[in-house]
Amino acid sequence: MCSVGLPSHTDQTLERSLTRSLQNIEKSIWAGYYTHSFEVVQNDPEFEEMSPREKHLSYLYTFLEVVKSDRSYILHKLEGKKPNELPSELRDTQKIITQSDIDWSKTFEFLPGRAQDATQEAYKRVLWSHTIATLFFWVKDDSARAADTDVFIEKTTRTAFDIGELPALDSIIDLSKFFLQKMGISKASI
Repeated sequence: MCSVGLPSHTDQTLERSLTRSLQNIEKSIWAGYYTHSFEVVQNDPEFEEMSPREKHLSYLYTFLEVVKSDRSYILHKLEGKKPNELPSELRDTQKIITQSDIDWSKTFEFLPGRAQDATQEAYKRVLWSHTIATLFFWVKDDSARAADTDVFIEKTTRTAFDIGELPALDSIIDLSKFFLQKMGISKASI
């Protein structure tokens, strides 16, 4: 008795194996974007002299340059997705940042040692989230030469680094104005 059209156990095993292989390839592609971006910025002779904010800006612009050549792939992977619906291979990249020795994440020297370490780890997750938010903004940016993405990067970086400092409110208001403008909401309609 031959069962035509039904996959055999061997076919299902092969399919699962191929699926895992493809997932591993995609994980390595995304990991490569991050690790290559880190390597590029850290090999910049001026990098050590930059402020933490400048280092983060340099990283984000470098990251976008690295992924630019694969824009079609990224659009395919993120099409119809929201930042909280990331493909698993992209979620896994959080470990690259949180386990790295990023020396530009914000430090809160006024906190005791253990609290400072925990805050630094949380800030690394914020920086990873910022990279994801930038990626999502970039794939939807239809402005000439992604000019709106540049503004997004500048304003969100300033806000992220101002958190916990007095200028944060000004940064948040400025960022809010930018979002409202991009959403087509004018002052008259508010």
